[in-house]
Amino acid sequence: MKKIKDYFTQSSRRTSVGLGILKLVKAVLTFFILVVSAKYFGASSDRDTWIIAGSIITVTIQILFGPINETFITKYIHIREEISEKVVVESTNSLVSSIVILSISVSGLIFLFASPIADLFAPGLDHLEKSTLLAMIKILIPSLIILEVTAILSSILNAYKSFFIPDLFSFISLILNIVLIIFLSPAIGIYSLIVSSYLSSVLLLFILIRQLRVKFKINFGLVIPQYRLIKPFFLFALPIYINYLFSQTDVIIERNLTSSLGEGSVSILDYARKFSELPAGMLVSIATTVLTPLLSLYFVKHTKKELFEETQKYFRFLILLIIPISTMFFVAARDIVTITLVHGKFSDKLTDPTSTLLQWYGLGLFVNTIYIVYTQLIIAQKRIYFFSKIVIVTYIVKICFNLFFYKIIGLSTFPISSMLANLIMGAIMLSTALTGFTKKVLYQTLLMTSIFFTVAISSYFIHHILQEYLANVYVITALVLTWVLIVEAVLITLLKLEEASVILNFVKSIQNRANK
Repeated sequence: MKKIKDYFTQSSRRTSVGLGILKLVKAVLTFFILVVSAKYFGASSDRDTWIIAGSIITVTIQILFGPINETFITKYIHIREEISEKVVVESTNSLVSSIVILSISVSGLIFLFASPIADLFAPGLDHLEKSTLLAMIKILIPSLIILEVTAILSSILNAYKSFFIPDLFSFISLILNIVLIIFLSPAIGIYSLIVSSYLSSVLLLFILIRQLRVKFKINFGLVIPQYRLIKPFFLFALPIYINYLFSQTDVIIERNLTSSLGEGSVSILDYARKFSELPAGMLVSIATTVLTPLLSLYFVKHTKKELFEETQKYFRFLILLIIPISTMFFVAARDIVTITLVHGKFSDKLTDPTSTLLQWYGLGLFVNTIYIVYTQLIIAQKRIYFFSKIVIVTYIVKICFNLFFYKIIGLSTFPISSMLANLIMGAIMLSTALTGFTKKVLYQTLLMTSIFFTVAISSYFIHHILQEYLANVYVITALVLTWVLIVEAVLITLLKLEEASVILNFVKSIQNRANK
C-alpha cells in the first residue's frame, strides 16, 4: 500500500493519474446508483420531486457558498504561504463557524417558505406531487449544513496535498449508498434515496473531521466569527458571487421550464445529464484539487513560460482522456442508454428522448473540458473580475436561449444552451488566458479539436456499418469503443504529442510479454 501511495505522490502528473483512477472508480459507483434509480423509480413523478428537492438544496448552497468553495483552496494556500499557518487555521475556523450559523438561519427560512419555493422551482406539479415535494424539502434541509462543511474540510485536506483521503472515504460512502437503496427501495420507495444520502454524508463528514485532527492536528469548533479573519476569503470570492447568482438563476429557470413539459421530463433530462456530469465532475475535481493549487504556486513562484507549459500538459491530458467518452456519448448514445437504463421501471419508450439528449451532452462534454482548464488558469492568476464578466454575459445568453426555444425544441434546448455557453466562455478564456502565449494556446486547442472530430466522424461511420451487420448492442458498443481508442492512439503517435511516449511504452511492454 505504501509503495502505491509513494508512486502516486512523486509528481503532480502521477497524482492526477492516481486521482483520475480513484475518481473513475467513484464515477462507476455513482453511475451504478443512477442505474439502480432507473430500475426502481424510472422517470416517475416521485423521482421528479426528488430531483427538484435536491436542486433547491444545491442551489441554496451554490448561491451562498459556491464562490467560496471554488476559490477557497487558492486563497488558503495564498494566506498560508504569504502570512502563516496559524493565521490560516484561525481564519478557516472562523469561516466554518460563519457557514454553520448562516446555514442554520437560511434553513429556517426555507422551512417557513417551502411552498412558494416549491412553486418557483416546479409550477407544473399537481397537488399530490407538490405535497411530496414539500415533504422532501423539509426532510433535506439539514443536509445543507452537512454538505457545505464537508466541501470545506475536503478542500483543507487538498491544500495539504492530501488529495486521496476525501475521495477514498467518499468511495466507501457511495458503496453504503448503493446497498441502502437496493435494500430500502422496495419498502419505502423514493425515500430510500434520502436515507442513503444522509447516512453516507454524515459518515464522510465524521471521517474528514477525524483525519484533520489525527493527521494534521487541526481541530475545528464553533467560535464567534471575526470579520477580519473571514474577510480575505470573502473578498477573494466576491467578484464571482454575481456569476453564481446568474448560474443558479439558470438552474431555477431550467427546473421551472422542464417541470412544465410533462411528467417524467425532469427525470429524463437528469438521466441524460448524469452521463456527462460524471466525467465532467471527474475533470472539475482533478482541476480544483491538483491543477488550481499547482497553477497558483506557478503563478507566484515561476515564469509565464513555465505556467503555460504546465497548463498545456494538463489541457492535453484531460482532453485526450475525455475524447473517447465524449465520442461514445455522441456516436452510440442509444446503445448506451439501452444497456444501462432500460431495466425495471425505465421503459423502452424513454430510450429515444434520453439518447437524443445524451448526444448533445456528449458534444458539450468536450467543449466543457476547454472551459474547465482555462477557468482554473484565470483563477490562479487572481483575474476574478475578468472571469466574472465573461460568466455573466454567457449566462444571460443561455437563459434567453432557454426561455425562447424550450417550447420549440423541447428538452434538447437545455443541453444545446449549455454547450453554447461553455463554448463562448471557453473561447474567450483560452484566447485571453495568458498574454504572450495566445497563438500557442489556440494552436493546441485547434489540434485537440481536430483529433476529436477525426475520432468522432470515423467512429460514426464505423457504428453505422456495424449496425447493418450486427444486432447485439453490447458487441457493437465494445467494437466502436475499441475503434475510438485505436484511432486516438494512432493520431497521438502520428502527431508526435508528448503523450505518444506513454502509448509506445505500453505497446513495447505488450510485445515483450508476447515474446516471452
